[in-house]
Amino acid sequence: MKTDQKKPSADDRILLAHGSGGAMSHDLIASLFIKAFQNPVLDRLDDMAVLEIGGTKLAFTTDSYVVTPIFFPGGDIGKLG
Repeated sequence: MKTDQKKPSADDRILLAHGSGGAMSHDLIASLFIKAFQNPVLDRLDDMAVLEIGGTKLAFTTDSYVVTPIFFPGGDIGKLG
């Protein structure tokens, strides 16, 4: 590493916790992605897209549940979805 380069810190890394949808996710999006990908559509910060197909509007999302095991007492991943 060159002496004029900043040594990476914990703040320079994307962690598994950034994917939880909580405060760390919000901070990462606000501090990095909004600046890099700024445009009128993404600036709304929607977590879905509205598609118009044959005059009908549909909302589409890629949100998902990650549950292990997929069957558990009182439910299953299908019921959560």
